[in-house]
Amino acid sequence: MKKCELFNQLIYRFMRIGLLPLLMIASTTAMIYANPTNGQEILDRKINLIVEQVEVKTILSEISRLADIKFVYSAQRVPCHQKVSLQANNRRVSDVLDNLLGPLDIFYRVSGNQVVLMKKGDETNNLILFKDDNDPPPLPASPATVVITGKVTSEYGEPLAGVSVLIKGSAKGTTSGADGSFTISAEPGETLEFSIVGYKLYSYRVGKAGSISIQLQADASRLNEIVVIGYGTQRKSTLTGAVASVSSKTLNELPVASVDQALQGRVAGVSVTNNGSPGTAPIVAVRGISSISYATDPLYVVDGFPTGNLSSFDSRDIESVQVLKDASAAAIYGSRATNGVIIITTKKGRKDNRLQVTLDSYVGVQSPWKKIDLLNTDQYVQYERAIDGNAAIGVPPRLQSANFNQPIYNGAKQTYAQTNTNWQDAYFRNNALVTQHDIGLSGGNSVNRFFLSSGYFKQDGIAQGLSYERGNFRINSEHNIGRLVTLGENLYTAFGNQHYDNTSGNRTRLTNVVRMQPYIPVYDPTTVGGFRGPLNSFDGADPTNPVEAALIGFATIKTLKILGTAYLDINLAPWLKFRSTFGVDYSNAYNQQYLPIYNDGGTSSAVLAAITNERQIYTTKLFTQQLTFDKLFGAHHVNVVGVFERQGQDFTDEQASGNQSTNLIKTLNGASNIAANTRRCAQLRALCSGRSATDSVSSYR
Repeated sequence: MKKCELFNQLIYRFMRIGLLPLLMIASTTAMIYANPTNGQEILDRKINLIVEQVEVKTILSEISRLADIKFVYSAQRVPCHQKVSLQANNRRVSDVLDNLLGPLDIFYRVSGNQVVLMKKGDETNNLILFKDDNDPPPLPASPATVVITGKVTSEYGEPLAGVSVLIKGSAKGTTSGADGSFTISAEPGETLEFSIVGYKLYSYRVGKAGSISIQLQADASRLNEIVVIGYGTQRKSTLTGAVASVSSKTLNELPVASVDQALQGRVAGVSVTNNGSPGTAPIVAVRGISSISYATDPLYVVDGFPTGNLSSFDSRDIESVQVLKDASAAAIYGSRATNGVIIITTKKGRKDNRLQVTLDSYVGVQSPWKKIDLLNTDQYVQYERAIDGNAAIGVPPRLQSANFNQPIYNGAKQTYAQTNTNWQDAYFRNNALVTQHDIGLSGGNSVNRFFLSSGYFKQDGIAQGLSYERGNFRINSEHNIGRLVTLGENLYTAFGNQHYDNTSGNRTRLTNVVRMQPYIPVYDPTTVGGFRGPLNSFDGADPTNPVEAALIGFATIKTLKILGTAYLDINLAPWLKFRSTFGVDYSNAYNQQYLPIYNDGGTSSAVLAAITNERQIYTTKLFTQQLTFDKLFGAHHVNVVGVFERQGQDFTDEQASGNQSTNLIKTLNGASNIAANTRRCAQLRALCSGRSATDSVSSYR
């Protein structure tokens, strides 16, 4: 009878004070009353933990991971940022909590798989008891209060359970359920605070009744701790190698065609030299040049697949880029990593039960920002005499008065002496178009998630005859089969069309822009092809008209790129994970070069049209088996990765050339002087490698 009286007094006192919300009371009370042994079982779990001067919230997070429990508390009532030291070797959770929370005057109660923390002195007010059938009904809510329902998720859309939802300035609140949902009554104007270990505090001002969605952001410091390395991830604080990270936001700040171009100036120790030609890969060097006879290109790894040129990839699909800059970080890839490794992770859908559509579009123009101060016609004549005159070389025939004052072509009123061609203005163009359009579709839930994107990119070069165009499509998906198996795939396809400069050596178009005589006109309607060039025996030099070289014919590369991987993850144990990956990288490049019949009245001419076609096909197959061991032994964290990888590549190169006697036919049908060549080769690379890492608990956290 005395027990019943005490019970009723406590219930009555609770209803007067109302410090915890009804839902939290009901759920927690049911767990305690229905299964009184659960709380003791949690407290009896044994853990190992050694920390030195670490914040309380960090220690609680580690205990949560080791003992598989969740903590619920108010950041205003618990000194989260106070630093303490703790040592526990195979100790019960209850003993660890007593040693940790006792000196802080913190009281705790077990509720199912959750531990509720409270300030000492509040335990009576917050005592959770099961309601007796004879108790009077609860007092009705104030008419001014409103009911707020909602769901709490992470930034990736995953439901967060055990989130503390408190009314600011009081201890009244609730916690989110297993699916992240919550219900609470509050007065308009009050502020709800959402908090959980490992996430930033979020505040919401109450207005009218309704349903809301809350998305918590992880601590930035913790986000930055995890980096992607070869065949796995690692905390930044435990890295011994040089690794740099670049986020998707940083990559997409500049309107560039490829990922490697976007890295320019973003990572210390990584040099990116763009050649300015649209669609052409830049020269990338990680920590300088490592070879005097071979390329400096690093190894690119996209979603676990080692691949090559990144010009076909859309940077809008990328989640993050990690650059492994030294030997210790890149060693697991073997000799392929001599020039460093750039690891690319593409985007995945969020598990938030919502469909998300994104659109990224821009249109811009490009112009040469600085030009060289070249000689005009009068200055060129003076320069020629200063050079050739001192060498006792006579005046070139073209510069002699009788010829210099002749019309530039028959029927023209302008003479050579009156012509003053600025070859930079003639070759370069202002307001060259650059545009990109990307649309993305993503979504998912706790079982499946996906990401789809489609993009289009076009860039006209600031020089005549240069351009690049690309269309691409991507689909990434992941599916959980039970709790032990995960299936996923990443598929990317792209088509590119590049108009490029096929001149080389000291006869490039840009070189001829500087070398061309200013008294030579760009166009001549009386010549075959419509252009004009100098004659070496008459002008004393033989540069090529750069505008003619850019427009008289064409040189294009059309590329089809397909990169796909499929993977299977099996959790053999909480500390042992197996991954099997199969992937294919297919690249088909068709190179066409065409030079018509022409004669510019100078040294450049062709009596037959020249046609050259070349097709290069690369097919690379990847098969990877990976086993990852990750476990905590007392105060030591151990991570071991073992990899077997087999990568084979088939290469086919087919080239054919010939000549036509007319400019009307641009194929090799009926051509003369046909020459054909075919090459085929194959290579196989097998890799067995591993990595082990260990660190102490104090540094690990």
